[in-house]
Amino acid sequence: MTTRAERIAGGLVGLLVGDALGVPYEFHPPESIPPLAQIEFAPPVGFARAHRRAPYAAWSDDGAQALCLLTSLLECGHFDAEDFGRRIVRWYDEGYLAVDGKVFDVGLQTGRAIQRLQAGVPALEAETPSTYRAELIVFRSSAPSAAPTTVPLPPKIATPPTTTAAMTCSS
Repeated sequence: MTTRAERIAGGLVGLLVGDALGVPYEFHPPESIPPLAQIEFAPPVGFARAHRRAPYAAWSDDGAQALCLLTSLLECGHFDAEDFGRRIVRWYDEGYLAVDGKVFDVGLQTGRAIQRLQAGVPALEAETPSTYRAELIVFRSSAPSAAPTTVPLPPKIATPPTTTAAMTCSS
């Protein structure tokens, strides 16, 4: 029988592999995506990769940010917005949890939130309503027939505490 920990690990591996598989094909119109049988980490010869600087089989900013969240949850034992924010800034500045330490893309709203974090804005104030997703981590691909990949957060984690004092990471 598969344990809960094994299911969570499998979900994360699936998220990262699926994310990495979609990286070369991001931002392309569906009609330009190769047939499913040709979808690989390295796209077919002649296909213009979305992120030429990205190593093959590299997960995107979405995968790295999921790892930042997971690491924060494991080390803090609960959702700590400030710790999570520091890890996101570290990912952006240093390549923390990025494949080969290389950040090759960041979404516009995520970039704005990171700039606010770098300027010292508290983590829960750095986001905008359209960027904050406490209930689910959602990663979308522009690949044909792609459904969003979601990893649900347990209810204990999904509802952020209302005070910064309650979110201090002890590690």
